[in-house]
Amino acid sequence: MCYRVEKTGTDGSLLLHLIWMAPDPGGAKGRVLGYRVSINPHEPVQNVTETTLLLVVKEGNYSITVEAFNTAGFGPAARLQIDTQTQIPLPSLRNLWISSDFPEDEELLVQWTLPGTPSCVPPGSHAAVRWHSEKNLSTSRWRRVDGFTSSAVITDVDPEESYLVSVFPVYNQQCGPPQSLAASLQHGALMEVVNLTVVSVTKTTVTVMWAWQRKSAPIRVDRYRLMLRRDTDTRILSLWLDQQHQHTFSNLTPSTEYSLLLLADNLSRTIILVATHFDEVPVVVTATPLLLLVVSVMIISILSRTL
Repeated sequence: MCYRVEKTGTDGSLLLHLIWMAPDPGGAKGRVLGYRVSINPHEPVQNVTETTLLLVVKEGNYSITVEAFNTAGFGPAARLQIDTQTQIPLPSLRNLWISSDFPEDEELLVQWTLPGTPSCVPPGSHAAVRWHSEKNLSTSRWRRVDGFTSSAVITDVDPEESYLVSVFPVYNQQCGPPQSLAASLQHGALMEVVNLTVVSVTKTTVTVMWAWQRKSAPIRVDRYRLMLRRDTDTRILSLWLDQQHQHTFSNLTPSTEYSLLLLADNLSRTIILVATHFDEVPVVVTATPLLLLVVSVMIISILSRTL
């Protein structure tokens, strides 16, 4: 079991996310029908079929028990003690992506980036990878990954199913916010980059925007990148769902045409030609003797009128 606490507003109420791992189907005596969740104090017992529960609570100490059950009775209880006032902020993992080599391998490779540097990862922490069929939340399965590892392989997945995969950072049964992505064996990650647009151009910068949408075609892509290039001057930006969907390429050459490419792996999906603005050349006035004489006469005339 792990938990996460979020503040909801100024009234002192909190959102308490409870997450637990389903029993191993190979070791369970029969199919799990649901879970009995007991929260003390002041919370009624609840029966749920999913492996998550969201509650609105006040600050305080809570004792939580979760038991799986079926027609034969209840299994061993998992217990958790929570003090909502002693929370350690856990940053979300970044840059989640999922790839597939189907039909060569019937597995999904889940990859992410650790937040900050390895020194930012608390000792004893780990990542929890959860996946389930998008059509059936009760099919959740879990995998625990060492805190310094940034990938996991998911096996035993159906080629005809799509799955929602979530990765949580976990420390002492406290979990950080998850990163989630839908994927399938046949198509890998089920998101694609669309609507690449140039929104601003100056003499030395180009600002672009893009969007993500659910895949409309069966295209398997291991990574998306933006490339801005001109001769030997090439800028490359990797694209991730959790980053801002806008970027400014800076320190460009004025009065120059660049090619902006959206790359799906190493193939160009979109090519846009964009030219930086002209560099303004200052006007230099050369003072000739005749010009100086004319200016002097004008100044003397103005002064005489004033006097």
